[in-house]
Formats: sequence, C-alpha cells, structure tokens
Amino acid sequence: MTPRSYLYILTITFITGCNLKSADDYLKQGHNIGLTGNYKAAIPIFDKAIQKNPKLKEAYIQRGLCYENLQQDSLAINDYKKLLSFDPNNTTAFYYIGLCKYRQKKFQEAIEFYNKALITKGLSNPSDTSRPQFVLDLNKDGILGEQAAFDVASCEIYYDRGIAYYSLGQIKRAFYDFENCINQNYVLGESNYMVGLCWLAVGKKDKACDAFRQGVLYGDTLSRKEVSDICR
Repeated sequence: MTPRSYLYILTITFITGCNLKSADDYLKQGHNIGLTGNYKAAIPIFDKAIQKNPKLKEAYIQRGLCYENLQQDSLAINDYKKLLSFDPNNTTAFYYIGLCKYRQKKFQEAIEFYNKALITKGLSNPSDTSRPQFVLDLNKDGILGEQAAFDVASCEIYYDRGIAYYSLGQIKRAFYDFENCINQNYVLGESNYMVGLCWLAVGKKDKACDAFRQGVLYGDTLSRKEVSDICR
C-alpha cells in the first residue's frame, strides 16, 4: 500500500466516523419521532441535540413535553428549569411547569408559576438565534406550533390559573380568571361552565344557571348536563 492510498483510507475512515449532524438535525429528528407518539424514543434524540447545543431552547421544551406524555412530570419540570437557567423570562417554561405542578396536585405552586408566566409575557430572550422558534406541543394532539420567543396566550394562562384557584376553593379569584377568558373569547363554553360552578359554590343558583345556559350556547356538554339537572 502506498503512503498516498493509506492516507486516503485514513481520511475516509475519519469522515465516516464523525457525527456530522447538527443540533437542529437532531431536533427535527426528535420532533418527527415525537409526532408518531413514540415519546420514549424521541428523548435520547433530544439529548443529542442538547449535547450539540446546550442552549437550544426548543430541545428542552420538546423533551420536557415527551416526559409529560410519559407521565414523568418531575423530569419535565427539570427540563423547563434548565431552560430557565439561561432564559429566565421564558413564558412557556413557566406555564408548562404550572401545568405539571397542577397535575401533581400542588395547586398553590401551579398558581405561582402561572403568575410568573403572565409577568414574563413578551420578555423572553430569543436566545442564540433570531429565527422563529418551533415548539412541539405534544399535549395538544402532536400539533407543531410556531411560537416566536415561546409565548403563550394570556387567556390560556388565565384559564388554567382559574382551574387551580377553583381547586383551592379560592372562588372569587377563579371567577375573575374565567371572566377574563370570556372577555377574550377563549373557550367560551368551558369558561361559562366554570363561571357557573363558581356561582354555585357561593350559593347563587340563578346566576349559575345563566352561565350554564351560555355554556350550552357554545356547545359545552357539561353545561348542558347542569342545565338539565339543576336549572328547572
């Protein structure tokens, strides 16, 4: 073997053995796997994306959502907190931690994170890239949502915070959050239903029935059941 051919073989071996995939390549690969519902298989792909770029925000969010869908909320929270360690105003991370805390029945903690999500809206640093960020919300039927700077609509935060307030028996605060949702035309059936429950909780049946009837107008089945059961 001549020295030239030996060098050629060494070069080919080196190139073949190198991992030429970028962090974005792994992010897209993990996303595609996540779309199939195979969240467990997607996680190590997002691991590789983060190894390539430790500040790739989308990878932390998507890996966290995979953990959520595997009912591993503590691991999901860890990912969102890692993101917050270098992007401390990330609204989506605060909001998703709130959702996890609620599922853990830590309602007061959930409220605290929803509050932080509201405070930080529009403040998130676009990190090391100016391009729109793509967030795979695996909690929403695997739909890919484009969310520049990882924003979350305030009405979504108000609704989930209202649910947490209601779970704690803080009816007045819950009521105002659901009224806020109605004012923003957000899930009008469900929001009117929750307003009705708030009125029931303070013994105002007539007002509750008015709210339930509004819920029925927007196709809410739970409101229809309440109207049938108590609004006669």
